[in-house]
Amino acid sequence: MASITIINKTNVPINSTAVYAGVNSSWRNKINPTEFFVHSASPAVQYTLKVNYCLKRDDLYHSNWSRVAELIGLASLDLIAIGLSVVGLGMAVGAVTGASTALGFVAGTVEAGVGASAFAVDIVALGINVRDFVVDRGSADTEWTDIWGHHDVVFVAEGGMDINENNGRENPAKLKPLTLRKISQDEFERMKRTNQIYERSKLCHAIRFDEKGDRYYITPDGKHIYNPDGDEYYKAAGGTHVKYEESPPSNPARANVEWTKGITGNDRGEWQTEVHVDPRRFANGIEVREQDKYGVINARLLDGDKAHEKETFWTSKNMGDDSPTNYRQQFFDPECRIFKVEVREEEGYGITDIRFHVLCQEGMAGCVTDWLTENNEGESSKIHIRECEVPKDHAIVGLQGKEQGGFGLVDIKFAYSPFTKSQAAS
Repeated sequence: MASITIINKTNVPINSTAVYAGVNSSWRNKINPTEFFVHSASPAVQYTLKVNYCLKRDDLYHSNWSRVAELIGLASLDLIAIGLSVVGLGMAVGAVTGASTALGFVAGTVEAGVGASAFAVDIVALGINVRDFVVDRGSADTEWTDIWGHHDVVFVAEGGMDINENNGRENPAKLKPLTLRKISQDEFERMKRTNQIYERSKLCHAIRFDEKGDRYYITPDGKHIYNPDGDEYYKAAGGTHVKYEESPPSNPARANVEWTKGITGNDRGEWQTEVHVDPRRFANGIEVREQDKYGVINARLLDGDKAHEKETFWTSKNMGDDSPTNYRQQFFDPECRIFKVEVREEEGYGITDIRFHVLCQEGMAGCVTDWLTENNEGESSKIHIRECEVPKDHAIVGLQGKEQGGFGLVDIKFAYSPFTKSQAAS
């Protein structure tokens, strides 16, 4: 079996598909900047590699938002997270008119007919001198044909968003033409071993190389796990190899933890593993894993900062197949916390989408994220919006999903504890 590898060297996420005889043989949506993905290939088949920009609005700014803030020259924008707006700027955002949702305008307003050629993103001024920042006109898809599956080939996708300090309504930022460049196996190996690029483990950890050239990833509890494609192990005292079996702690040294009820109240399925953030911190984001035709199949909490990705374990061991897609939203203001979660439940599919509300100061209007997956399919009569809310002086610190075979997650509940600024800043 040979392989076709795609490396994302743009500054925005991309989608990649290896096609033969008009059939999608392998695909992966939302390959993040500096990430690579390997398509499997049959030796006897000729392939076409198709690549396009991933235009979901929350994805677009995940990797380059701090760069946008830097170019615009407003330090306060650095507090803004994926899908969020003025968290931390001390404004009653909920009272603002003209925003698509209280926070959605930072992630953008995707216009009707969005595709590879039309989308726009606005940052609304709101009286704090935040100039409008607009991205207009994406580039066409690109492809490389006549790839035979009898040998390994590696391609680099190049292009991305062209940002400068003059971008605004009168001078929209552009997406550069997306191009593919073939590179040698030697260059590919060098890029991997110097950690210029990375791939994801089966549990979505970023795989890196250590100084000895060994591949590893870091678990939510800080272990360095080696041999991520086989019998995984970590190194104990003296360098002894210890077989690794993921076992999330049930409640890591945190007092006064309470749980909400299940949001949907679905009485079918089985509750999966409880997962908790670091006991010195609280959740500042949520990530879900979506499987086509199943909806949301897994979820975890985020509690890292802009410099260090940090996630809890997944609540379920079900990571899906056929290239599922991850979606996350996160904020980084230490004085803010998640106090309300909504899910979209569809009859016959379970949970299909999720979003959350953020509170920064007592008496301040709540801020709401966009829906993570933006899954708007299904009959409206079969779709229900469910919600749960924790006391406003508390913060979410854990979650637990309920899984039903063939349906993914059908319910979810959250752990919460008293919120303190010292906890937030740790």
